[in-house]
Amino acid sequence: MRLSEKPERYSKATADEARRLFSYSPDTGVLVRIVDHANQRKGSEAGCCDRFASGLQYRRVSVLSRRYRSHIIAWLLHYGKWPGSDIDHRDGNGENNRISNLRLSTHIENLMNRSMSKRNKTGKTGVCWSKSKNKWEASIRVMYKLIYLGAFEDFSIAVKAREDAEKKHGFSPRHGSPRVMDKGVIQ
Repeated sequence: MRLSEKPERYSKATADEARRLFSYSPDTGVLVRIVDHANQRKGSEAGCCDRFASGLQYRRVSVLSRRYRSHIIAWLLHYGKWPGSDIDHRDGNGENNRISNLRLSTHIENLMNRSMSKRNKTGKTGVCWSKSKNKWEASIRVMYKLIYLGAFEDFSIAVKAREDAEKKHGFSPRHGSPRVMDKGVIQ
């Protein structure tokens, strides 16, 4: 959930309906149906998986004809209230909805904990080869602003410049790491 979303989306009626439809296990992170609904039976894991072109995947469920990511409903059921900001998956796995893996964060903090893009070709976020300069370039985006870190003859020096910038600007140590998938498999 982003702060820019309309607050009426998260109503008392929707929260009450979510409590009627699902139970949540904070240890496993699984939402379970407690009533039959559509093609899902009582006792089954609720929802389905959304996969995005970026490689991210999240489970989602429907409540009162609206779609919600399962971690939002998990937060509601565990804490008894809607989250007041974004929810970040500490390990970067959008399907790991254990309460110990979820934390409230700003949208910026959430971006600073992102995994490496599946389109990355160098193996290091923020480092790419410049054909025109015939050098490795490093950059970082902070508060939506792109900061150019320089052009380097050596890949390892460009990587070091990027890592230093991540530390300086408070990025998560996990930022830019390979994407972790559902069963611990790295993509």
